[in-house]
Amino acid sequence: MPNELADYVNDVEFGQALRAAGEAMDKLRHVVVAQVAREIVETAREFAPDEHDFETAIQAEGPDSEHALWVVQDKWIEKLDDYPTIVDVMRNSMEWDDDFPGNDAVRAAQAIVNESLEQAQKLWDETLTAESKPDKR
Repeated sequence: MPNELADYVNDVEFGQALRAAGEAMDKLRHVVVAQVAREIVETAREFAPDEHDFETAIQAEGPDSEHALWVVQDKWIEKLDDYPTIVDVMRNSMEWDDDFPGNDAVRAAQAIVNESLEQAQKLWDETLTAESKPDKR
């Protein structure tokens, strides 16, 4: 009987720990995607300051002939070498592509950028709306 109770306690603790880990991974993914969305918008604004169309802006070439998505993705590839936990989190992404050439940091960066696009579009639209409102002074 004591072993059954110990097994039950261990199962409960394991389940709680597993749920907590899953929640932490989801939160990390959410934070990373939000950060990358901001970086995409900032970079697109830098490369195409007068552009109003999001799709056009993210494809505008910067000083090194790379568009905003590539610049952000390249930054994150470098970061992910130091943060393998983020790579592991992104393995569960619908955007993860095992066939994409490169290592797992490259695949994770691509998945993060792809997941961030919808949020970046919304952020882009919000900033355009805010900029177009008349200043009430």
